[in-house]
Amino acid sequence: MTTDWKRLSPENFERLCHVLLEKSGFKNLQWFGSEGADKGRDLVGTLSSSPLPGVERQERWVIQCKRYTQKSLSKNELLELFASAKEHQPDAFLLITTKSLSANLKDWLSSVRDDYRFQIHLWEENDLRGLIYKNRGELTDLFPEIQGDGQPLYLYQMRHMGIQVSCNEFEEIVLWHMNANSYRDAIEEMNQFLKYVRENDFEFDIPDE
Repeated sequence: MTTDWKRLSPENFERLCHVLLEKSGFKNLQWFGSEGADKGRDLVGTLSSSPLPGVERQERWVIQCKRYTQKSLSKNELLELFASAKEHQPDAFLLITTKSLSANLKDWLSSVRDDYRFQIHLWEENDLRGLIYKNRGELTDLFPEIQGDGQPLYLYQMRHMGIQVSCNEFEEIVLWHMNANSYRDAIEEMNQFLKYVRENDFEFDIPDE
């Protein structure tokens, strides 16, 4: 699923992050961005971990959501975010961003992680796209903007083994799922596919004869 981040307002991007965090197991989420002055924390929540059998630990996370459409993250901006997070004394800090860090910036981040008493984590663009795709059935109803940039879809031919579903009114045409674990899973994802096609314009990619 292709997402044009410009179609999401900064506020709706934070709402989207809130939903994705819930889907990822975060509890007791508080959203501070809606109040204007977030003081370096768009969201705060807790996450459970089990370091040993029978032992459960609750970690307090501070989360910043950064929706970038053009500029990229800089070292100075990261330092400011870490300094703001430090004020709230979290166990972990998570930066959710629509950009990907450069290799140099990732190397620098690795070198300074031990300077902070809290863990530092990132959800970059590819992480976000994967989480959105995984939960696309629910998210497209809540955030129709994430469905794409309005460009036509292209239906194309695939040659793989999989589950085929046909219709008695159009016996020559089938839906073909390549990698479903079960027939039920295939039907669920085919329904999502048909819903997506209905809600978007599309064109066929016609190959040269």
